[in-house]
Amino acid sequence: DARAKAIDQQTALYEKALAEAGEDIAEVFNIHAMMLDDDDFVDAIKEIINGQHKCAEYAVKTAGDNQAAVFAAMDDPYLQARSADVIDIAQAILDILQGVDNATLQGTEPSILVAEDLAPSETVRMDKSLLLGFITREGSSNSHTAILARSMNIPALIQCKVIQDDWDGRMAVVDGYNACVYVDPTPDLLKSLTKKGETAASSEAASDMAVTPPPEGEPLVPALPEYDADILTGAARSTNSRPVAVMVNNIANSQRQNARPQRG
Repeated sequence: DARAKAIDQQTALYEKALAEAGEDIAEVFNIHAMMLDDDDFVDAIKEIINGQHKCAEYAVKTAGDNQAAVFAAMDDPYLQARSADVIDIAQAILDILQGVDNATLQGTEPSILVAEDLAPSETVRMDKSLLLGFITREGSSNSHTAILARSMNIPALIQCKVIQDDWDGRMAVVDGYNACVYVDPTPDLLKSLTKKGETAASSEAASDMAVTPPPEGEPLVPALPEYDADILTGAARSTNSRPVAVMVNNIANSQRQNARPQRG
């Protein structure tokens, strides 16, 4: 059934994460498999189908949302962040029931992805040779997506409320040092950030930026000023020792609802 297939998917994701991020991080997907087999979750779905006479898709979505809401209401920030894992496993079942291809959200060119949010499974499925960084409007530094990004050396900016739809296709820099995204950076700014990244890489310091070619353009578009290093997934070291040509790739047209950027 769909739930069994979703469990098989978590096993495959575990193997991929194990190779790319290590055993501690890969264990997330073993936990996801156990959550899919959780009696409370399964019974809630069955009750909605049999007791309320609803379709399987409705039952999975409702049961997932209800369980996610329980986690989100907890006082502990770490447990709050587990709501995203519940939504992720429910979405895995829904994708199978609806025949949605969830193989990847990426295009064919190296890019910075911009999204409302990213699930752990979406992050692991991505081709890291094409993923130079990502920016999300929502999310949490305690989420498994953020933890995965740190372990996989992916430059990222979380809870960036200044995301704009017109970033799609434009050149940009994610600067984890200052919790900023620079859209169409000036040549002088690009030169400064490039030097900063190269210095960090050569000294084996933590470097968390994806750099674009030097266009003429508008000044920086900063993230909100209250951001600090704890919000970023930028504690990871960048694997890039030189500038990398990228363009922002806005995934607003993705079939995945939680990956559709919206103006806020």
